[in-house]
Amino acid sequence: MVPEIPYDVAIIGGGPAGLASSILLSLRGISNVVFERYPNTSIHPKACGINQRTTEIFRIMGIEEEVYAHAAPPEIAGRTAWYTSLGPEGREIISRDAWGGGIYEEEYKKNSPSRYCILPQIRLEPILKRRAIELNPKGINYSSEVTSVEQDQDSVTLKVRRGDSNETIRARYVIAADGGRSITDTLDIPWLGQRNIFRMATAHIKSPLRSLHPDPRNFITWFSNPELGGSTKTGYLYQIGPWPHEPGNEEWVFACALTPRDPESFDPETMIKRARQTLAIPDLPIELCSLSHWNVNAIHAERYRANRIFLVGDAGIIAKPRLSHYNPS
Repeated sequence: MVPEIPYDVAIIGGGPAGLASSILLSLRGISNVVFERYPNTSIHPKACGINQRTTEIFRIMGIEEEVYAHAAPPEIAGRTAWYTSLGPEGREIISRDAWGGGIYEEEYKKNSPSRYCILPQIRLEPILKRRAIELNPKGINYSSEVTSVEQDQDSVTLKVRRGDSNETIRARYVIAADGGRSITDTLDIPWLGQRNIFRMATAHIKSPLRSLHPDPRNFITWFSNPELGGSTKTGYLYQIGPWPHEPGNEEWVFACALTPRDPESFDPETMIKRARQTLAIPDLPIELCSLSHWNVNAIHAERYRANRIFLVGDAGIIAKPRLSHYNPS
């Protein structure tokens, strides 16, 4: 007797792509199971811009309004700017409307009833997780690492490690949404494009910066200082809430490319020092929440399917995978 195949689809990875896949499959009555190797949703802000096409899909999922409720308010979600610094000698180089704000508002409205919004991954993923569990209460598994996949003409067999135990799961198809960390390589699918363009460090911080910014309408501020390398090497800063805004509780992301003068990697002390140097506010209070190092890449998988296994999200296209991570807690 052929063993039963309990799931139509197994999903490897519980980030935005994996959780969204589970939600959409569940809404269509297609049985699915998610395996995420980490114990919970992301602890680093990561991506934050959500395009109109994505919010249209969120409407189908039933989470669009909840996403808007936590997203950046319109008054700070539609501008970007370039400054030399935020210090006493700093000046604005140029600023402009962006992401459907200001002069682009009517154009964006004409193209969709949904809107572009800004919400960091640390706040988006819990919304996706709640909806995925609501639709599939027993199918969302954290601390569950898929260690291997094997497929035949009828199904895919996954080996899953949960703590000290191991189990075998079968599904008719697999969605690999693991961020390109392993499955794509095990399928012997080549990566095409340019690797290791430059190395970045990103810090999630708490700091009272809104009152210090000459124009707090700007969501993201880029800095250009030739002494620090200019452009991305100088760094950039953007707000990540929480929203609705809570006085005294401001969270930001500061990121910069590493230069030859920088250490091989930043520890908390050197990361905070670099942020203060870029901003030109030497006594700025900064609390470091998390720190991540990553390489900027521009690579994609040669193909997005290997028989019954489909590559989704960064498993198929990688612009900037994380290399290492620091979390004080």
